[in-house]
Amino acid sequence: MEDNNFDDLLPPVPDQKTLVLVNTFVIHTAGLLNRFSSLCERKLEAVDRSMKRVDIQLKLLESKLRSVEGIEHVKAAPLTTAPAASSGATEGNVDGNAEHNAESNVQ
Repeated sequence: MEDNNFDDLLPPVPDQKTLVLVNTFVIHTAGLLNRFSSLCERKLEAVDRSMKRVDIQLKLLESKLRSVEGIEHVKAAPLTTAPAASSGATEGNVDGNAEHNAESNVQ
């Protein structure tokens, strides 16, 4: 039987070359992770700004609604869940104009 000893076929890689390869890998990986972290942070900041803007708009809308007399007695229509791939047109909202349809439901 043949002895499958591969140690004699390839010379060992010098320690300096191994060190350079490992250091290069670590440097490139750290750079990649830093760029990824920076991108994630920017996107999270954008989402935070959007959420704050929506929160302010909601508070303004709530205060406007509180100023309308007699609105306490109006019952809201039950909400239906629309499919995720909706184009803005929901049941009873064929033209996609939700504001117009919401106003017509109140009248």
